[in-house]
Amino acid sequence: MNPMLIEAVYGETCPGNVFSITPWGETPPWAYAPEWLISEALKHDVGLRKPGRLTVLLADAPGPHTVHKAAAVEPDDWWEVLRVALYMAKPKPSKSVQLLPFAPATSALAALGQKEACIHAESLTADYLHSLIHALSSSGTERLVLVNPPQFSLWQKLRTSGVTGYSFARHLALPRALQLGALSRSRYNLRENEALGADVPLFKSPVIFREQSLVKYAFGDESELAVALLSELEASGGVMSHRAFMDTASSLGPSSRGIARRLLLYGYVVFRQAQVELTLKGIFALSEVK
Repeated sequence: MNPMLIEAVYGETCPGNVFSITPWGETPPWAYAPEWLISEALKHDVGLRKPGRLTVLLADAPGPHTVHKAAAVEPDDWWEVLRVALYMAKPKPSKSVQLLPFAPATSALAALGQKEACIHAESLTADYLHSLIHALSSSGTERLVLVNPPQFSLWQKLRTSGVTGYSFARHLALPRALQLGALSRSRYNLRENEALGADVPLFKSPVIFREQSLVKYAFGDESELAVALLSELEASGGVMSHRAFMDTASSLGPSSRGIARRLLLYGYVVFRQAQVELTLKGIFALSEVK
């Protein structure tokens, strides 16, 4: 495997011949990534409170690791995670992907597996970039271009251009030569005493995608048993004793006791004072059943 070349550019945009993730990308983003990286991305984007717990729960649930799956197994911050998941689609052939304004770190996961990739990194933190670079390098990416990234040291090439490049160079305390070089490539209208920047691109509005229900992501082929158990709890007024809940699970099949425990872990039901209660997440899951 060749070592990855990392380029940091300030005041420019992505090269035209490289897979790019920008606010005006052609197609919606997708995320098929290691469980730990999805947790890190959601910590960045939605302030996920317990990324370590989500990592463990993702590793336990069936199927590939996606943001939809994260929403299905996250017990507390699932509303916030689902909000991001709604705008994530399946991969499709494309040269550019949209960087969601409210989920830049999660959008950047679409770069995984690309031989060459470019990411608009203004909204990403240095800590997250280090995690992303680790994953990209191990997935076979050979060249990564970061546009306007925060200050970090993992780059082999650095370019500055125009007023934007000059501003970043000064803010990041880059060498004076890079600051002056950026100014030398700026466009000015001296008569009007103004600088001319690049044309503002046409930003795209995010589009909602829904593929399947939360319980399907969390339980896979056993989702019908999970829904049946939630339905039994709902029919009992939304509350059962813990013993009755587990006995009901046993009556549904040999694997249903394990499903009952995972419903507790994933936040579809809650255990309180020897009782099991249906939560808003459980009600939402039942509302998705056709």
